[in-house]
Amino acid sequence: MDKGDRLLRDIESLPAYIGHCLRKPSTKRPILTPKQRTLNIGKNAVPPMDIEILCKLPDDSLVPAILAFEEFTVSCIDPQTNTLVQNYMKYDYRDIAGVLVRARPEHGDIRLVPGKANPKERFRFMSSYLQIIANEICLRCKDVNNEAQITFEPGAQTFDFGDPRVSATPPKSTRNESNFVRREGMTKVSSLLSSNASQQTRDDLDLVDQTLDQISNALGVIATVANKTSEVLDEQNEQIRRVNSKADAASERVENSNIRIDRLIH
Repeated sequence: MDKGDRLLRDIESLPAYIGHCLRKPSTKRPILTPKQRTLNIGKNAVPPMDIEILCKLPDDSLVPAILAFEEFTVSCIDPQTNTLVQNYMKYDYRDIAGVLVRARPEHGDIRLVPGKANPKERFRFMSSYLQIIANEICLRCKDVNNEAQITFEPGAQTFDFGDPRVSATPPKSTRNESNFVRREGMTKVSSLLSSNASQQTRDDLDLVDQTLDQISNALGVIATVANKTSEVLDEQNEQIRRVNSKADAASERVENSNIRIDRLIH
């Protein structure tokens, strides 16, 4: 109804006229202007990843460890104490020059940028997850504008890297646990007892569980070392086979030379 129709209606009766006088004037509708409402969604942080390795110490000994990839750093963690294997084994991605894949199976070096505040120029390790480690180093360094180089020694087995799909199925985290040890949250044997069982019985079973876990953890370490030792022995046996083959060929050449010399003499 427009303003003229309202005035005609109000004139027809006194109450309507009074009501029209008391009615508040309509407010002018504000002019709406479009506003910029674009949402800037930041890049999601790369999730952490833990990978089982054998850390090679300065004396060339190997110890089981976890290579822990965080948002800005990678660390070598002792799975038993959840602390650094060596106090300097925590590296910023900007301090990493790249990864060198060794010709020896499952051996690799994380090369560090010269001149940075690192007591060592490289971090040595062994792992069956060498491809995933190299891939994570490549991708995470790129996130901080550091082009880490992945290089292969002559004779080393090559693989693809620099693609998130390579790490699409990451190895499960084993920090503070082992493949042979009860994981956090698993049912204890004592919890399966009836409510009538004594507390002493429950405590004894818990003690047995802890002892079995320690034995299992030790067996896990022994199994890992045994597997790596077997691989090294296989490699050495192959080298011995090649040396024997070359020695047989050399012996045959010497024998043929002796025959020719005898013919010349006689």
